[in-house]
Amino acid sequence: MAGIRGPDFTNNSYIATQGPMSSTIFEFWLMVYQNVEKIVEEDTDRSILVKQKIIMLTDFVENSRQKCAVYFPQQLNESMVFTSQTTDKTQAVLSRNANVVNDILNFETRQISRPTVPDINFNYFFITNVGICLKNGYSTRKLVVIYSYQANSKNLEICKAFEVYHYWFPDWPDHRSPEDIDVLLDISLDILDSDCSDDFETKTNTSPTKLACALPIIHCSAGIGRTGCLLAILNGLNQIRASINLIDRSEDQTQGDNDLTNTPLEIQQRQSSTWISNQVGVDILGIVCNLRLQRGGMVQNSEQYELIHRALCLYMQSSGIRRKAHVNKRC
Repeated sequence: MAGIRGPDFTNNSYIATQGPMSSTIFEFWLMVYQNVEKIVEEDTDRSILVKQKIIMLTDFVENSRQKCAVYFPQQLNESMVFTSQTTDKTQAVLSRNANVVNDILNFETRQISRPTVPDINFNYFFITNVGICLKNGYSTRKLVVIYSYQANSKNLEICKAFEVYHYWFPDWPDHRSPEDIDVLLDISLDILDSDCSDDFETKTNTSPTKLACALPIIHCSAGIGRTGCLLAILNGLNQIRASINLIDRSEDQTQGDNDLTNTPLEIQQRQSSTWISNQVGVDILGIVCNLRLQRGGMVQNSEQYELIHRALCLYMQSSGIRRKAHVNKRC
């Protein structure tokens, strides 16, 4: 696992990790819980709702090799339990939490304290799939996650609940490029721009006073190839947008309230030269180098490196950004 900085290369904006295997599923969800709890602890009145995104860029099995364990319920209303120790009491956990999810969805409670049950004396995650949205080439799921642990008194069980929005793009071959780059761009823009809850019907009667987003967690199998490509594309998209904003502000300052039709020719030429020198740009090499400083091996081969260029060029073309010809040449 590694914290990944955003396009400014200063503040952590993502978490990159490997896909959980059967022996590490509990630890994976513990990482997710700690990422959410960090935001909650910073809120003084504890009335905050944290939205957590997980982006999965691999299938469970590829070319007859397991790439990732099944760590979330895939079907609607399905529930799964992952424990801190090997046990045969998972059915008892399922029965104990069957009626809790509705209360969570209605924001009636986000934390439950209840007496322990002798058969359930271990920590566990209880995860329920409460929504599925099928999109072009990928899917999103809304998961309600309950983390249960034993209080210090040993006779009290504490249950803390949070929501996860899970993005799954399974059709991206390892060490290769996806067949449809449009899907890759769509999921990238979805991660950056969308309110993940908009795809699901809200069942809440009341709303929390505050909303916050935890760092998105991105993984494939090893967490470096496909994960590195997506992170580079996300940072590249943000760099392009920041560059456009700077150009727009520069143009506004240059033009001011003057009418160019009444401006002397030499001033118009000077302004035009300034505009051209502020073309939209993105430093893909710099992005990849910085990713590799934070997590070794990011972007594994030349095909994946080219994929980053192709995806960002597609974004420029589809957005009608035509004043950055030198960037297209670099692509």
